[in-house]
Amino acid sequence: MPEKVHIALVANDRYRPGLECTKTSMIRACATPDRLIFHEYGDKDMEPFLGRVPMEDYNGSKLTYLRLFLPELLPECDWVIYSDVDTLWFRDPCEMWAERDDSVSVCWAKDFPTGAMDFERWAAGLGLNVKVAGTCACAGVMLINLRKWRMNDFTGQAIEFLRKYGCPPYPDQCVMNVLFANDAKMLRSEWDVLIPPCIWRPCVLHIAGMGVRLFG
Repeated sequence: MPEKVHIALVANDRYRPGLECTKTSMIRACATPDRLIFHEYGDKDMEPFLGRVPMEDYNGSKLTYLRLFLPELLPECDWVIYSDVDTLWFRDPCEMWAERDDSVSVCWAKDFPTGAMDFERWAAGLGLNVKVAGTCACAGVMLINLRKWRMNDFTGQAIEFLRKYGCPPYPDQCVMNVLFANDAKMLRSEWDVLIPPCIWRPCVLHIAGMGVRLFG
């Protein structure tokens, strides 16, 4: 029997149409959609974690931080594909699933350079010598090694960082780029093509920053 592919999607009511669009595009792009198992989370799923870490709203919500708790939400899963709900999938998610590498904690693609610049400026203001330019990745599309996250308590490490330094410009994404600086596999850029697209045939088109206008 073919291995199941676990996919995590996170959205509140405002972004629910986006979740449905993302989910539908993944199903349509998949040659064997019966392999896909979707795990959908919203505000109620975030409530148990609100007191564990200082959180500032991001785009009017704290749901972005739920990504840090996926190892706890999916205790029986060793790997999961996480996708923001402002993405459209044109390639089979099973192809991304095949990129799993047990030696790393996360597989992801590079972010816009401005993301790294904003983070480095924020870190410099706190006296931190953080250099992520050229390696900064986008946490909007990830293949997560949940087993390794749990073994190394990366959730606890992320919480400790946020307690110590506060929330960076792109909250959990910035923290993950610090934690996984030497523990990540870079996927081909086609797997997370941010608007405006610079690649003619993206595997995943990420409409970052336009979700409010499209789905709100």
